[in-house]
Amino acid sequence: MSIDILFASVDFSRKIDKEQAVKEILPLITDEYTFWDPYREITMIPLVTKTGAVGLESISNRFDGEFTWAEYAPPTVVEYFENVVFPWMGQRSRLMILITKPFAANAEHIDSKIHEVGQRKHKFRIVLQGRVDTLYFKTTAGDAYVPEVEGAFLMDGTWAHGMDNTTDDIKITLALGSPWEGHETYGDEVTLLMNRKDYKMPEDLSIYEEKPGGATYK
Repeated sequence: MSIDILFASVDFSRKIDKEQAVKEILPLITDEYTFWDPYREITMIPLVTKTGAVGLESISNRFDGEFTWAEYAPPTVVEYFENVVFPWMGQRSRLMILITKPFAANAEHIDSKIHEVGQRKHKFRIVLQGRVDTLYFKTTAGDAYVPEVEGAFLMDGTWAHGMDNTTDDIKITLALGSPWEGHETYGDEVTLLMNRKDYKMPEDLSIYEEKPGGATYK
């Protein structure tokens, strides 16, 4: 499978214990560990960063040092990523918990720079609590919603997208992105569900681009 992924499921033989992971994450949803990303309109908790620090400052250093787990990182998430996800990726990368309130919407945005549109910028996600199929991509034919999947998935970070939490509970997502940008090809563990060749981007992408002063997480 090539880089034409808009949305694809990732089916590892071993699944993360979502229920246990959520139990360990819920106590972290406090002002001590979270910060607000005004660009995506979402609450974030850093787990793996270049600094291992807490809050918005934890993502300011994108280049120097080694990726480090935050000291409060949930043990279930640490064990799973160290033994399943990172070996599959071939590296560590920045990892965040994304928190979306009940019936809240994330702002439509692009998880890359405009000049990177069309390049291979795959983002890895696992929804621990909530639905996947309220994620959508912006297209010239309207909003294209993704199918519901149980496990992990890949998405094209260069495509404008948004999400509505349609449930009465918080949505909890593990989000991993740069510097990992995806593999050129994947094995049988990845199933292509939406091919970006089948869709057309909106002509004006500038309205989805991050403006100065927003959070810098990609």
